[in-house]
Amino acid sequence: MKIHAIVSPNLSTTRNDEPEHMVEGHTFTIEPILTIGPTECVTWPDNWTTLTADGGVAAQFEHTILITRTGL
Repeated sequence: MKIHAIVSPNLSTTRNDEPEHMVEGHTFTIEPILTIGPTECVTWPDNWTTLTADGGVAAQFEHTILITRTGL
């Protein structure tokens, strides 16, 4: 897992180079992670739980988006 460092007020994005296009009925998620301090992280042996390496405060949010005929 990689947390991208950003400098306010800029936003960091990860480009998706897949050739497919979103069409009506598709869903996807946007999962921002906010941290205080360094962006290094560690993952527990369960391969799911992830923490900041320095034990700092972090929050992860998940938003599901549905593509419709009229937009999102």
